[in-house]
Parts: sequence; structure tokens; C-alpha cells
Amino acid sequence: MSSGLQTGSGMSGEKMKSNFVNNHVRLNGNVHGHRLKLCNKCEEMKPPEGGVQMSAARWICASCWTDRETGKNLKQARMVK
Repeated sequence: MSSGLQTGSGMSGEKMKSNFVNNHVRLNGNVHGHRLKLCNKCEEMKPPEGGVQMSAARWICASCWTDRETGKNLKQARMVK
């Protein structure tokens, strides 16, 4: 009985990678494993990487979070001077 994977029989790393990617796509039906989330600040669908969960019902994307934190730091710098 063959499992369909050949190991050590001269297959190049690229060929094995290609088989893994093809099997992953076939099993999951899509290339991307993550889903998009709705940002409560800019109201756009964004990938969840780098975003911040503010509360149980509020999530903001990485771009909005960066803008928020940069703005706070600039405001504090102005107040100190």
C-alpha cells in the first residue's frame, strides 16, 4: 500500500513543496488559511495578522492601530515641550 508520498527517492525539494501546496489547496479548498475580519475603525475587511482585539465585539486592523499609537505618541511629545 502506497501513501502517495515518496521520500528519499530522488525527488527534489521543489517537487515535494509543490505536492504539499497542491494537497493543501485540494484539502482546504483555498490557498489562504485565514479569513478577513471587519475593522471597527476603518470599516474594511482586513487580514487578522497584526490587528488588536479591543474588546469582545471590537477589533481594529494593524494599520488603524499603528495610526492610533503614532498619534498618541505625537500628542504626548507636543505636551511635554
